Amino acid sequence: MFSKQQLRTLLFFYIAVLVIGSFAPTPAKQWLGTRPAEGISAISATPSLAHRWWHIAGFGMAALLASATTRIPRALALQSAGLIALGAVIECLQMFISAADLEWWDIRDDGYGIVGLTIFGQLGIIRKILLKDGIERLNLERVDNQWT
Repeated sequence: MFSKQQLRTLLFFYIAVLVIGSFAPTPAKQWLGTRPAEGISAISATPSLAHRWWHIAGFGMAALLASATTRIPRALALQSAGLIALGAVIECLQMFISAADLEWWDIRDDGYGIVGLTIFGQLGIIRKILLKDGIERLNLERVDNQWT
């Protein structure tokens, strides 16, 4: 479907949107379910499932795109660490900008998504679907399997 360079470009734009979305106004975050209603302290509130889902899926998707570009364990570890660091920096900046408490559980949920989808991205079938040369190999394997 994509070349490795196209995946890297897509990843760049995806991360840009992720960062911009992290600093969206409160009403937009409340509409998405990533921010509790007014009057509820973020530190005392239990994060909603929608809030957790956005963190796990948001950072996990970035990890999936990144992991599909390499199979080198060191590169995967560095990509994952970089994405977790990005999530931590975003949370720290949100704390300083809005004078709110650090939402450590958001960093935890980012990590869950990153680790889970980095591993998922290494599955052969996922790489074959995401990568242009992989989908061609997948189609050839289907043809080969029909005749064996």
